[in-house]
Amino acid sequence: MTLTYKGDNPSKVGKVKYKFSGGLTGGSGETVLSGHKEIIHKSGSNGLVPQDDAIINVTVEWEDTEEELQLSSNGKH
Repeated sequence: MTLTYKGDNPSKVGKVKYKFSGGLTGGSGETVLSGHKEIIHKSGSNGLVPQDDAIINVTVEWEDTEEELQLSSNGKH
């Protein structure tokens, strides 16, 4: 999973925490954005791919902000 920061100055964001779950997958992590705009989560995957209709719930936290997203592979969310 890749999360991309869309703002202008990622080094001002500081520590970012994230978690995701849904379908047959899940995970979490934290990193510091220090000039790069992408967070790439790589896990020791079991090789399972979410089903076509799976919804993945993602929560991202930084500074005093929390954002929740729903992702799907069918293009409906």
